[in-house]
Amino acid sequence: MTRDDAYALLDFIQARVFGWTVAIGCNNPSGRMDGRFKSVKMADRVLRDAYLTRTDLDDCIAAFERDEDPVLQWPEPYQEFIRFVLWHRCPRSVNEPLGWAKHDEIHRPREWPEFLHRYNKPATLDDLPPLPGPSERLLELERYQEGEGA
Repeated sequence: MTRDDAYALLDFIQARVFGWTVAIGCNNPSGRMDGRFKSVKMADRVLRDAYLTRTDLDDCIAAFERDEDPVLQWPEPYQEFIRFVLWHRCPRSVNEPLGWAKHDEIHRPREWPEFLHRYNKPATLDDLPPLPGPSERLLELERYQEGEGA
């Protein structure tokens, strides 16, 4: 894989993670990201943890260039979730990166490399695998933010 394609793959995975966490968070009576609901708190945790637990950027891009399985850039508890969101379209079309060209008033128009279009299976929230619990890294960050780690 070329370096440009490796960066596009990482950008795509991150966009899918974001899209799916919005869908998870909006799964409540208001249908919005309303912080009063457990779904929003869970979505926030999953999003932050997915970004915190990925390998270093340079290591990740190098692994993609070697055509390694992308999900191996996350620890075991997150691999099933990352594999799912990579292969499945976000059920909220406005948050689906392959549909961004249709929503250019919201997102910058994006032409994804052709190989990313294979990651295009339909899915619903009911199809999601069980979400992993919080990582030690996230718990450490939360302790710090609460003033216990300083």
